[in-house]
Amino acid sequence: MKTVSEHIRARLLLGVCKKKLPPLEILRKSEWSAPFEMLMRNRLIMGCFRYGRMHDRDKPNWDRVGRAFAELELYMKDRNKERLVDVANMMLLEFEEGSGVWRPSDDTGLHTEERQVNTFGEIAP
Repeated sequence: MKTVSEHIRARLLLGVCKKKLPPLEILRKSEWSAPFEMLMRNRLIMGCFRYGRMHDRDKPNWDRVGRAFAELELYMKDRNKERLVDVANMMLLEFEEGSGVWRPSDDTGLHTEERQVNTFGEIAP
């Protein structure tokens, strides 16, 4: 059975997606939200005072993933977009400081390889 990525890749190679996309520089500007990023950064800076700086070795460990799920459940009830900023920051910190493994969704291994990510966001060779 084909994986989702194999199915999408096959369709793309067949030319199903014939829509011409703008140049990469335009996409870099259009496919992002500067206001959302500003809110994220402001909250991360305030978080330095409350919880410690990013990659601070003395900072306690938090269950950011569990908290993110709880915040998303609350968002589904109250639709408060501030919760989305909080979830994005929790996931950014989990990516940077968590003990997860970098495992791209291309599960064939043809174009990707699994890499270990340490608690300081450094990808091991």
